[in-house]
Amino acid sequence: MQVNVPDLSDKAVRKALKTHSMWQEYNSRCIFCGACTVACSTCTCFTTRDVIYGDNPEVGERRRVTASCQIAGFDQMAGQREFRSTAADRMRYKILHKFHDYKACFGEEHMCVGCGRCTQRCPQLISISATVNKLSQAVEEIRAQLAQQ
Repeated sequence: MQVNVPDLSDKAVRKALKTHSMWQEYNSRCIFCGACTVACSTCTCFTTRDVIYGDNPEVGERRRVTASCQIAGFDQMAGQREFRSTAADRMRYKILHKFHDYKACFGEEHMCVGCGRCTQRCPQLISISATVNKLSQAVEEIRAQLAQQ
């Protein structure tokens, strides 16, 4: 499959992309399992868990545990506020982080290495390649709309 990674350097395009309808399909497809990001060789998010040994709450350790931006509650803050409460929001975050934010921050190529592990692990058969191609089409639509204005 040919993957067309769009140029997302235009701030107006990125702003319009956040509300594009392409993301809404993931509200019914994605089940928030996080299998895609746990299988990803470039995803390194984690959380910490306290493990108590035996009945004594004073004895234990704090462990770093793999976590995922695709799992509900990962971005939850004080007051139970979540920044990305829907599957569409989470998918948009993951795709834009891998294909724009990382490159913008570090000046290298995008973050995805193209291994396909995320697609193989997804129980809903969501393909990152197909998603990026949809992203590319959405960017072209947005550019055409902005040119008409």
